[in-house]
Amino acid sequence: MWYNKWIGRILKSPMHRLVSRNMVLLSYSGLRSGKAYETPVNYVRRGNCLLVTSLRQRTWWRNFMDGGAPLRVWLEGKAIDAHASVVLDPADVALNLRLYLAATPKLAKYYQIRLEPQGQLNTSDIDNAANNRLIVRIELAPV
Repeated sequence: MWYNKWIGRILKSPMHRLVSRNMVLLSYSGLRSGKAYETPVNYVRRGNCLLVTSLRQRTWWRNFMDGGAPLRVWLEGKAIDAHASVVLDPADVALNLRLYLAATPKLAKYYQIRLEPQGQLNTSDIDNAANNRLIVRIELAPV
């Protein structure tokens, strides 16, 4: 897709600041094909871990199943080696989705999760979202 290539070029360039606050570029090899892929994704950083969410119907994340796989992450204009694994269990996805949205509450609407009057995420909406989403956890190698 042309958009992914365009964003990927920006994330690797000195102009990365335009989008790198909430986007990274994942560079990885296809599990079966060995083909090189680059996928820009939104993320939330929690220490040395990046949380990425995806719809289950998408396929890019399948390259990180069964114990995960190595990849390179273009984060803030720098290439960093990392290891990605997939969280599929709905209870674990809900927990990670809470962490993700705690950092980016404005995105709750995008995930069809209502905010309660006190600003808390609606629990049943999170559980519903966790049934059709997953989390890719990316552990960054020490720099």
